[in-house]
Amino acid sequence: MPNYIDIFQSFFLPFIRVAALLMVLPIVSTQLVPQNIRMILAISITYAMLPSIPEFIKPEPLTLEWVFIAIKELLIGIILGY
Repeated sequence: MPNYIDIFQSFFLPFIRVAALLMVLPIVSTQLVPQNIRMILAISITYAMLPSIPEFIKPEPLTLEWVFIAIKELLIGIILGY
């Protein structure tokens, strides 16, 4: 039986970065591209790049350390989008 917490963490932290990048990317963040299309694109890109992401030490979900890592991923995505 797969460990769903590990799968969630392996997907969600990169997803935060990709979604933040797509939400502020000038071409994709316009009103011409609906928000649900941007989210589907973020999920697709994250799923496609999952095999290339190296394993990392994952903190327990929803702890203070995990929240800080999620905020870091969000800020990196926003900076990459500009």
